[in-house]
This record gives sequence, structure tokens and C-alpha cells, in this order.
Amino acid sequence: MRKIYLALLTILLFGSSLFAQSSLNQAQIMQLCIDLPVFEQYGQLTSDENVVKIVSQYPIEFSNEMIKLVDPSKVVFQTSEMVKVNKVQAYFAFRFFEVGHNSASATVNYFYDYDLDSESYKMVAVNVSLKKSDKMWSVEDLILNEMSR
Repeated sequence: MRKIYLALLTILLFGSSLFAQSSLNQAQIMQLCIDLPVFEQYGQLTSDENVVKIVSQYPIEFSNEMIKLVDPSKVVFQTSEMVKVNKVQAYFAFRFFEVGHNSASATVNYFYDYDLDSESYKMVAVNVSLKKSDKMWSVEDLILNEMSR
């Protein structure tokens, strides 16, 4: 009985560790994606550390565990409804987000100059591939597409 208890405890601790590591990787990748220098030439984004970036929780909804690992003074997560209610003029929306052990990929849309009344906006879509080496994530490939409506 004691062996079964120890085995279950080991599995539980190992699983919790993997889940925490997964959330940490997701937080690091999400932050790296919205901090890509390519976005600085669009809208109101700058490299200023005091600028708070808005991330829409649609269509990808990040877990509460991952959100807790992100600095709330730099990133605020809002539902798509809150983006509209707050009349946010610039925000990020992740369309695809996949994290493996040593690789990740994401499609990130950055909406800016958004006008809710006319429903016009400008958007930059970035497809990014990342790799992990020595516990650090780095961009391996990036494709950028501009659009306006």
C-alpha cells in the first residue's frame, strides 16, 4: 500500500511540475510574441516599458495559471466584449498558439487605429516560429502581413 501511495505521489508531483513548466513556457512565448520589435512601427506601440499591452482572450483563451505568470503592469488580458466596451484602440489577438517542448508557433494579430463607430481598423498579422535552447526561447522564423479595413 505504501508503494502505491509513493508512486501516486510521485506521479502527482511530476505532473504538477510539468503543468507549471508548460504555463511558464506559454507565458514566456506570449510575452516574446507581443514584444516583437516588428510591432513597434505600427500604432501606439513603442519599446517603452511603461506601455501596457492589451491581449484579447479571443479566439485563444489563455489559462488562469498562465495569466498569473505574466506581469500585470505590462500586459492586461480582456475578453473580446471588454475590448469593445472599453473602446480599446490597439490590442493583440492570438489566432494560433502551440507550445511543444523545444519549439512553439503562434499567429498574432495586432489591431491598431481601431474605430468602433465605423468598425475600421488596421492590422498586422505575424506568424512566428520559436525554438528553445539553453532554457531561452528565440524567434526562428517570422512572416508579417499588413491589412486594413
